[in-house]
Amino acid sequence: MLYTHRPAKAADFIQASEQLAPWYRLPKEDLATAWTGILSREGVWSLVIEEAESPHRPVSLSLSVFVSDRLADRMELGKYPHVGSAIVSRFLTKGDEPLPLERIRAAHWGDGLNLVSMHTLGLDVPIGGASTGLIGEMRARVCGEALQGYNLRRCLREVYSPQALASFQSGGWRIRTDYSEFYGTPADAPSLDRPFLMGINRTEAEDAHFGGARMASMFHRYPIRLSLRRVHRELLASALEGLTDAELSARLSLSPSAIKKRWASVYEHVEGLIPGLPPLSDRNDKTRGAERRRHVLNYLREHPEEFRPLSD
Repeated sequence: MLYTHRPAKAADFIQASEQLAPWYRLPKEDLATAWTGILSREGVWSLVIEEAESPHRPVSLSLSVFVSDRLADRMELGKYPHVGSAIVSRFLTKGDEPLPLERIRAAHWGDGLNLVSMHTLGLDVPIGGASTGLIGEMRARVCGEALQGYNLRRCLREVYSPQALASFQSGGWRIRTDYSEFYGTPADAPSLDRPFLMGINRTEAEDAHFGGARMASMFHRYPIRLSLRRVHRELLASALEGLTDAELSARLSLSPSAIKKRWASVYEHVEGLIPGLPPLSDRNDKTRGAERRRHVLNYLREHPEEFRPLSD
């Protein structure tokens, strides 16, 4: 089976609300409102992995966000079992979590960001289990491409089964809390009703003896050289998925001529910034134009940090 991936829409999560129930202990109406609002914020990472062939059945849903130091600290203290519910409640009542873009930028250039997985659901495995094989590999790769380059301070996520616990521990994650203080009793293993909170920070990720080497690249800071505008990032991210100009036109709701102008804007913006990029001396040279596009996309495949919304 072949799989493809794309950013999530609120409808993806709403349709899977029953499967997502262990992550959120809130009314469906509140969740629908929250997911719609959260996904509209830049700096939120979402993922749908689906079968490549029609009807494109979803097999995995993920949502990760940045939160404040205060909320992350309280999560690690075991104050909020089912952390997704805590973030949704805060979004609906005060709107300050997850972090809006201006606070993401401030934290990135300051002490670092707290990344929290609100949910990761494999629709092809028992609820709370860990996906394996192609789906798990694709999720890990896309997550790395999307989040490498941020100045991460720590990552937090909950696990809902012994299998998921073992999987993340093998990757260097450590148990932050089993919520024993909240529930009044310790737990032997995580379950759907009582998850464990896992975490990893920069120091732990660099500890190869503890298995953290897999996560080390997530905590490495990469300089952003291109300072791409949002309209550039939208076009280029879709182009990296292999979309043709006609498909880009449909996805971005732009006319073919507008897509052509946006490519021209990209080339003008990166002129002189990407080593070896063919010059813009002959705008009518279609061969040179195709070569220029390949060069830009190849550069971005190796430098996913350029897609971070940190400059505009």
